[in-house]
Amino acid sequence: MDLTERLKTKALEFGAAEVGICSPLALPHNLASLSRMLPECRSVVCIMFPHSETALAAPDIYLKQYDTVFCYSELARISHQLARSLEAQGYHAVAVPAFIPLDMSDGKTGMVGAIDWKQAAIESGLGGWGKSGLAVSPRFGPRIRLGGLITTADLKPDEKLDFSPCGDCRLCIDSCPAGALLGDGQIDKKLCGEHIFAYGLRAFTRLLMDVATAGNEAKAKEVVYSYRTRELWQALETGNYYYCWICQSSCPVGRRDASVGADNT
Repeated sequence: MDLTERLKTKALEFGAAEVGICSPLALPHNLASLSRMLPECRSVVCIMFPHSETALAAPDIYLKQYDTVFCYSELARISHQLARSLEAQGYHAVAVPAFIPLDMSDGKTGMVGAIDWKQAAIESGLGGWGKSGLAVSPRFGPRIRLGGLITTADLKPDEKLDFSPCGDCRLCIDSCPAGALLGDGQIDKKLCGEHIFAYGLRAFTRLLMDVATAGNEAKAKEVVYSYRTRELWQALETGNYYYCWICQSSCPVGRRDASVGADNT
């Protein structure tokens, strides 16, 4: 068994649902960050971990959030274990976060990942682009989270899928509560971000501004002791503040039960 197959076997043993490999050259928009993180990077290893269908179909939003946090924590664990395994064999390898660090330069206060893991999943054959703009797995649909690692090991890249798992329906587009899905994978990121990160950085900065301009103690207390303050605290405590999974749960691809995910409001 060669190094590539051994790595994939370990990934599955560590708990990955699927694993794919692509060349750094397949991610031209990430070449600068790849070079910065690991100048001799030869391979990008993409790890897939699925959501719980039951959690995404649950009416309580915190169950969905909890499952999302779990998915990302498992991706981190698997990616770090694989990186350590490659280091033990004499290669350089480092796990790369799924969507951080934050780009905090002026004018760019959104989340900008060092690697586009959706693109990496497509390039490594783990899925195809969906109308939602998400990577769609033939096995799990878009109900997945992605992460991985980069390494100096010269691993064999996987071939891209020769088909798209995304069918002819428009369920994700028609059910988007923000109207952010425009079709053909196009997304109005502002509309999507305002909804999915309802209690993220934007809400935090607005809260600060409202407190700063309250004018008197009574108005300041009204802002501070508010629902959104509690939601922001919850987001800071859990490390995750997603508030929408509809494009994932509405998709029929890979779903075990067609009734699962029918209600994600």
